[in-house]
Amino acid sequence: MIRLVSPGGAGKTTVGLPLANRLGIPFIDLDEHPWRLVSGG
Repeated sequence: MIRLVSPGGAGKTTVGLPLANRLGIPFIDLDEHPWRLVSGG
């Protein structure tokens, strides 16, 4: 697992998605659905 943590707009998705593709690992963008962490859904 690789976790990228930085302020919004810093480029985590821009870097993380191609990196995950290159390494053959899943990419999960928590910025898109942060409510899932709170609601459990």
